[in-house]
Amino acid sequence: MENMRNKIKQILTVCFVIAAMAVVWNAPVWAGTATQAELTGTQEDIELNKEVTINWEKNGSTVDYYFTPTENKRYLFVLTDNDDRLPGLYQGDDKLSWFSYYSTVDGKMYLQTPVLEAGTKYDIYFTSREGETEIQFGFYDDIWHGAEEIDNAATGIMKKGYSEDGKNYSRAKIYKITVPEDGAYEYRVSGLNPTGIADDDYDFDVDIYDEDGNWNSNQDSVPNWGGSSDACAFANLEAGKTYYLVLANYSVDNAYEYTLSRTNLGIELNSEKTLNWNEIGDYFYYHFIPEKTQSYLFTVSDNGDRVPQIGRTDKTWKNMMYDVDGKIRLVTPVLEAGKEYTLYVPIAAGENSVRVGFYDNLWAGVNTLETPCSGTIGKGTKRFDGKAWYPSNRLYKVTVPTTTNYVYKVTGFNKEKEYSALLRFLNEDLSEVEGQREINDIKLTGSIYTTVKLEAGKTYYLRFSNYTLDSGVNYKIVINNLNIENAKNLGESAEGKLSASSDTTYKFVATEDKVYNFTDTKVSEDVKEFSIYDNDLKNISTNSIKKSKVTYNENNEPKVDYVTYKIYLKKGTYYINLNNTSDKETEYNIKVENEELVDIDSINLDSNYIEIEEGVKKAVKHTINPDNATFTSVDWKVSDTSIVSLGYVGNVMNIEALKEGECEILQ
Repeated sequence: MENMRNKIKQILTVCFVIAAMAVVWNAPVWAGTATQAELTGTQEDIELNKEVTINWEKNGSTVDYYFTPTENKRYLFVLTDNDDRLPGLYQGDDKLSWFSYYSTVDGKMYLQTPVLEAGTKYDIYFTSREGETEIQFGFYDDIWHGAEEIDNAATGIMKKGYSEDGKNYSRAKIYKITVPEDGAYEYRVSGLNPTGIADDDYDFDVDIYDEDGNWNSNQDSVPNWGGSSDACAFANLEAGKTYYLVLANYSVDNAYEYTLSRTNLGIELNSEKTLNWNEIGDYFYYHFIPEKTQSYLFTVSDNGDRVPQIGRTDKTWKNMMYDVDGKIRLVTPVLEAGKEYTLYVPIAAGENSVRVGFYDNLWAGVNTLETPCSGTIGKGTKRFDGKAWYPSNRLYKVTVPTTTNYVYKVTGFNKEKEYSALLRFLNEDLSEVEGQREINDIKLTGSIYTTVKLEAGKTYYLRFSNYTLDSGVNYKIVINNLNIENAKNLGESAEGKLSASSDTTYKFVATEDKVYNFTDTKVSEDVKEFSIYDNDLKNISTNSIKKSKVTYNENNEPKVDYVTYKIYLKKGTYYINLNNTSDKETEYNIKVENEELVDIDSINLDSNYIEIEEGVKKAVKHTINPDNATFTSVDWKVSDTSIVSLGYVGNVMNIEALKEGECEILQ
């Protein structure tokens, strides 16, 4: 290579001025534009770990230095920074690529070599620039020589980047960092966009490297997208190791006065942590490397329309429940052991802090259901500008002593209101238990039921969800053990006692398609619930009507003499469940009778069309034909509840006009 360059020197000596101005990046062909005498001291082996000053007036406009490493490794070349100068690195006639290079804020350019081979000669070549009188450079065996060591914070001024040949190059600042304990750390640079205006020119990177110059694989860098005034890097770092933090400003228009801070965002597995938004900014990242391949549970305070994310990936949550005792419960898809994942939580409006947790138990924090159980569930919510409808939820852990069919009942609903609520049993893997049946009996009893077969020795989870937008519920959960395998036969009568909070099940065979009356004459207090199930264990109690005979004593105090449950049954097998909901023993005496069904032929209204002024109420009476029909209750519905409200007592409807309009009242 030296012979080739000597020939170039002789040819191009007369072109010195033009050649010096023509040099851009790959300038080795201009290496000998001055005489050998002018290059005295500039074509020699470079001295390791020492800085040298070159005076261009004395030494010419180019520099050739040689280096023969004694060990296989990367090295650092440092020289005075000039926007459009990139030194060349050669092995013989082969030009090599720098492993990395940074134009830094302290007026120097840092260039890391690739791994150089011990005993092999390398050549570093660079030229002067217009107006430059001298240059300092050095060659070091520490590729991070000159990095500023900091503890957990720093401030500085970042110069703007520069552009060359249509490409933007960054200015950088390099910090040497260590951490006091293993954890997931955030390094945040603030003050990058004081105006808060989104602009692509605000282009700033924060990256973390190990001592060998490798980009730390356990990190997630977030530039200031969307006009944010911050840029961040997040990484799992180990105590006792040294890392290097590189801040790079690619904006050619903006310099920044920045503040650098460090926060330990790590959450210990199977624990919770409170984070203060004033300390960490507008979003939070948690980095996690699972030890086991499985799904995990992530919890976060339920405030506003927040959707945490699994990094910036296409992964979606396996399961997400809002408002579970004030938290969002999110179950991840299966995460691979040893792989890095990032959990992202944005701030919610008006929120000062957030509480987060991470667990390897998908059902962490769920309490065992002890019955009877009472509680309060909030109303459902429309989130994300009203585009999505989410329920409030309550979760309970359930185990049973015997493998049989059970009925779980939630009471406490207002029978006069419209509710949307669900009761579901889930397996430990979040799948729904097969074969469960749900019935909404709110209009008649203010309750919802779920009938399900559960196995002894297994763990289940009961989810109660309220979608109702305008009302929460003060609820109570009770359990009936149907135990149909051991059900006693109910013929024409049955009697017995029920201890506190217990129940019993009878098997009943309807021999004909008829109306059956089940009358309980032991009703000193109305503490028993009567439920009837078909052979598929579907609760058909809503098809029955309840009638009571009440007498009054000399003090005009009411006494219930008996209660009759009337229901039409087709020929087949049914199960009758009696449940004592009180905390004391009670008796029952059931007698069964049947009668023929008398259908309704017609329903007549005393008015088929009415006009009502807004705010005025009017009563409309209906008549059932024939008057001895078995079932005479009629469920009226309004086509538009915003125009008319409807209430009824017996055979009289009370209609109130709410606003101008037309609607229908239908059976």
